[in-house]
Amino acid sequence: LLAHSACQEAGARIRDHLARGGRVAACATSVFLLHLAQAASRRRVTTAWWLADALRGLAPDARIETSRT
Repeated sequence: LLAHSACQEAGARIRDHLARGGRVAACATSVFLLHLAQAASRRRVTTAWWLADALRGLAPDARIETSRT
């Protein structure tokens, strides 16, 4: 699914936005788009508990949380 052209385009747009100094927020499945934008590395990200292992496989250097208040 992440290889889909729409996901790749979204990742590129997020990456461009961040390069211009923009900020982003994401949770649950949208953190996978942050991974595509190369924005999850070395950051704290929150996703659903059942997606945490998949995200760890893609972004092992991200600090993944499944519950955040």
